[in-house]
Amino acid sequence: MASWFTARIQLLLLRALGFLMGLVIKAAVALGGPKFDSRTTRPVTEPLLLLSGVQLAKLIRQRKVKCIDVVQAYINRIKDVNPMINGIVKY
Repeated sequence: MASWFTARIQLLLLRALGFLMGLVIKAAVALGGPKFDSRTTRPVTEPLLLLSGVQLAKLIRQRKVKCIDVVQAYINRIKDVNPMINGIVKY
């Protein structure tokens, strides 16, 4: 008897949670979704930043990309993003 009661309570809680989630989603859609402000990072435009470390190492070994270009691409991205996230501290 107790397990039936527990299962019934769980079902009611799941239904209530589903209903509440539906309300939140409908409200988000009605309000136009999340708003982005000036602190939103720009998308990555440098193709080197989209490659994995393994892919970059292979291109460097094949001399298709210079390691200085990879490092410079990451430095430029850090300069773009750091004012928003304050991840790099200067002494």
